[in-house]
Parts: sequence; C-alpha cells; structure tokens
Amino acid sequence: MLALIDMLRQIHGESLGRLGFGPTECRYRIVVTGARWRLRAYTDTSTSRPLLIVTAPIKRPYIWDLAASVSVVRHCLQEHWSQLSLMASPETFYGRDSSTLS
Repeated sequence: MLALIDMLRQIHGESLGRLGFGPTECRYRIVVTGARWRLRAYTDTSTSRPLLIVTAPIKRPYIWDLAASVSVVRHCLQEHWSQLSLMASPETFYGRDSSTLS
C-alpha cells in the first residue's frame, strides 16, 4: 500500500514539474561520491567560508533549493559561503534496505 501511495506522490510531483511548478535548483557539480552518498559543490571558489549541509536521507537535496525566494542554498551563496551538500544516493532509500547505511 505504501508503495502505491509513493508512486502516486511521484506522479503528482512529476506532473507539477511539467507544468512549471518543479524545483529550480542552482548549478552544482558532484565533487566526490561513495557507495551510498554524493557530495555536491555549489561554487567553484575556495576563498569563501565553507558550509556543509547534510540532507535528511529520506529527502531529496532540492528541498534546500526549491525556489529563489525561499532557497537556503541561494541565501548562503549570497552571504559568501562556499556551499557543500552531502546527500544519500537515491538508490540508497528508493529501492534498497536503508538499515545498512554506513
């Protein structure tokens, strides 16, 4: 039953995205990856103060960067923080047993 609810939620989100109501993320690059995680960098400069955001494993990283007016990522970049985001790989929690996360 939960799988069906999640599938319907994803379809609803994709439909809203196609209508222009999806997240508008800042540009980023993947700096390094592990078996179950990825590290995103939102800036190319190392002169800024570093800031690491560790996203909740059950949330997608764009939750921190949904729209320009409410974006934590954009606010930190404007304040000259060198933004990094540590996130779980999507397959870690969408298709695998999360109890083995290391």
